[in-house]
Amino acid sequence: MKAKPHIKDITNYRSFLVGLVGHVDSGKTAIVRQLTDIVSTAGLDAHPQSKERGITIDLGFTSFIEEHLLITLVDAPGHADLIRSVVASARIIDAAIVVIDAKEGIQVQTAEHMIILELLNITSVLFVINKIDVVSRERIQVFREQLVKLLQNTKFGTKCPIIEVSAKESIGIESLKHEIVKLAKNTLQLKIAPDFFWFPIDHHFQIKGVGVVVTGTTQGSFSLGDKLFVIPHQVEVKVKNAQVYHQNVPRVPHGFRAGMVLSGIEVNQLTRGDIVTSQPTRFEKVELCEIKYDFSQHFQKIVRFGSQINVSLGMVTTSARFFPFFYDNHHVRMLVEEVNFQKIAGWKKENIRYGAFLWFQESHYALLEELMVLSQLDVPPSTLRFFGSALIQSILPLDSNPEIFSIKTKTGFIKNPNYSETSILVSDLAQSKDGAKTLINKHVEPPFGKIINIFGGKGVVIVEKPDKLSCEVGDPVLLRIPRSMKIRKTTSYN
Repeated sequence: MKAKPHIKDITNYRSFLVGLVGHVDSGKTAIVRQLTDIVSTAGLDAHPQSKERGITIDLGFTSFIEEHLLITLVDAPGHADLIRSVVASARIIDAAIVVIDAKEGIQVQTAEHMIILELLNITSVLFVINKIDVVSRERIQVFREQLVKLLQNTKFGTKCPIIEVSAKESIGIESLKHEIVKLAKNTLQLKIAPDFFWFPIDHHFQIKGVGVVVTGTTQGSFSLGDKLFVIPHQVEVKVKNAQVYHQNVPRVPHGFRAGMVLSGIEVNQLTRGDIVTSQPTRFEKVELCEIKYDFSQHFQKIVRFGSQINVSLGMVTTSARFFPFFYDNHHVRMLVEEVNFQKIAGWKKENIRYGAFLWFQESHYALLEELMVLSQLDVPPSTLRFFGSALIQSILPLDSNPEIFSIKTKTGFIKNPNYSETSILVSDLAQSKDGAKTLINKHVEPPFGKIINIFGGKGVVIVEKPDKLSCEVGDPVLLRIPRSMKIRKTTSYN
């Protein structure tokens, strides 16, 4: 294996990043070793704990070149406790390879990784059945059929290539490489560069005599000597050097793994997820926001109003509170005590608009067009933990305490069903004359109409009824009254 080959004009190649995801011990890193020509700083389990524990614990980056394509393999951890790194890897890739152990089949974490890809709209996917050397041909065929059946209910569809390999015995690797190249050619046709440069930092370190080095994946392009800004620190920096896989380059195009040496900032100021950008004003500071969200069909649980959830934003996963609502016919935000996929599907069918307020535990800088992933990582990893995706619709000031309305239902009873041809008398909607006055012109539930007046001094009201409607003494009459509720960050709503 060549650790540091020199490739002339490397930035003239077309860059394609493909993530490898799958359950721990499925053999992702072994497959990467078979494919790799170029190893980056963080490639092939370079982290000391990776070697000690025998598993990938951080993102690894390696590459190979085929048909003038620089194909970068992003090896993500498979362990349930390291799921945040999987989300981080999915933010920067163009396509994905889902690796499945032929002995174990699809595991919970495999399904979670597939859901993450779906939520981030990554649908260019290959499926790899690894370790075919240790199972029977019949077992592989049964497993293929199960996988195709599963894919029917996903965004990936049943036409995704399924490649059989044995990384240990080097079986099927050339077929896999061929399919990756084909996937790259099809996917890169759809790849569009943003109209400005931003660079989420995934690794940062100091090299003596060189300076502060940051690595990441370019969104847009940058050049040697550029003056940029680091968010959230709002520090101006200058690019002293730029590299693509160990080679100095004057300019790095969109979609490349790259390193840059920065002057103007100290390494101890930086954190994974910080962003180097040409336009810092495109990122807004957010703590309280309104979002448009979608719910995953695979998440079978409910999410309650005011729940503490996890939000993956850029390379960072953080905590926030989730306050769902829907808009009524008057565009008023109405409280939703709990949501699940069935409820969201019903709203979509009826064209009901819905959304939520998110209140982050700490403020973060966000690119408003960027997709966020919603999860509940405090539940056991034996169950699916990712429930949706979201886009920020607006950022709200912290002193706004946004308003949501809840409904209080009052039940009255018909006292006189024939007060007139078009009205009835109803008791128990109010307890006094003054209380009854406040209900005038409010509408009760059909088939009855609005409250038109009071009757006497004991809270009885006169209610419209359709002509010739048959009703009896004691029949219930419902009045639903919206009540304003201010959302507050620390209030319990259980």
